[in-house]
Formats: sequence, structure tokens, C-alpha cells
Amino acid sequence: RAVKFAARLQFAIEPKTFDAMIRNRQELAKAAPPRLAEEVIRLSQGGAGAESFRLLYELGVLQHIAPSVSAALARANEKATAAAGAAGLFWRHLEAIDRWPNGPLDLSRAVALSAVYGPVYRAALEENAQMAARDPGVLFFNAIRPAISERLLSRREADRMKLIYVA
Repeated sequence: RAVKFAARLQFAIEPKTFDAMIRNRQELAKAAPPRLAEEVIRLSQGGAGAESFRLLYELGVLQHIAPSVSAALARANEKATAAAGAAGLFWRHLEAIDRWPNGPLDLSRAVALSAVYGPVYRAALEENAQMAARDPGVLFFNAIRPAISERLLSRREADRMKLIYVA
């Protein structure tokens, strides 16, 4: 909640609270995966999604609520690819959702999740160019399968995301 309010209201998180959040971030592993998945949606559609995810990434919390996204962003930062850094596609997509004229809630869950999980699919595309050309749908599901297996993403949501990515 501190991340949500700090991002939405442009508040700084008090240093002791910030340190406590870092110290206790592993406690998120005790939360039910569907609950974490719902928080990902709420943050991405909360009107300050880009800043919320910047804070989650900075705190090291993203690796606990969306591990495949966190890992893809870390790899992108190492490679300095288009998905990396503040100017990367991940951040630009979340910023675009925040600026959506009718508000972020006007967008479907699939659109919001496609922005969040975009780095995972882009990393798979870069690493598997042959499969991407042959069957991008299979590549998409191979890339996103860990999130489905960990119940952080439903198969139904993944099917809708696939329609966005592989159309």
C-alpha cells in the first residue's frame, strides 16, 4: 500500500519505512499468488503504474510479485536493450496506460498485463529468433508459462495477452 500511495500521491516513503519494506520483502512469498496477481493489476491500472513499478523494482519487491518480469528487466538492464532503463518499452508502456484518456481502468486486464509482462516475451523473442519466426504463439506460452505455473497469471489472461502480442 505504501508503494501505491507514494506513487499515486507523489509522496516520498519515509526512510525507516523504506528500509523496513526492503528488510521484509521476502514475506511476500507467504501471500497467495492470486492475491499478488491482483495487486499487479491494481498497480498497473491505478493511474500511477509506471511509478509504482519503479518503486517495486527499486525495493526489490518486483522479484517477489512478478519474478519473470523482474528477471527479464534485470537481463535487459545488463544488455542495455530497448526494454532497459527509464526510457525502455516497459516503462513507456506503463506510462502510456497512466495517460490513457478515459483512465487506466478503461483498459482491459489483458492490456495492462501485456504491458507488465512485455519484457518477458521480448526477452524470449530475442533469445529464440527461429521459434519466433516459426510459431510466436508457442514461444509466448513457453515464456509466460512460469507465471501461469506460479498462479500469478491465469491461462485465460495469458490467452488474451497472446492475442495482443501475436496478432
